[in-house]
Amino acid sequence: MTFEKLKAAGVAMSEKEIEDTFRSLVNDQRFAAVVAVILNHREQYVNGGTIQQLANSHGSLAHNAGSVHALNVLLGKIQQVSNPPKKRGQAAPVEDVESD
Repeated sequence: MTFEKLKAAGVAMSEKEIEDTFRSLVNDQRFAAVVAVILNHREQYVNGGTIQQLANSHGSLAHNAGSVHALNVLLGKIQQVSNPPKKRGQAAPVEDVESD
């Protein structure tokens, strides 16, 4: 399926369909490849933000930090959907999406 078809299908989904389908996807072991791609990109942005030549380029640093933040938000959503719902009176599992 092309990206254009995926995009069109996604835009046509209701919020419930998105949530249900996303839950189904994170339970598929192959989704780990998507997580790996996101983690790799995040690491590249984190490392890119440490380049000394960018120290005085505030716009580039801000763009870089925004990219890291966006990927962290996406990873947080994946973590939220992939963790089973907590039972009443039970603490939710705590995982750090920052560590690899």
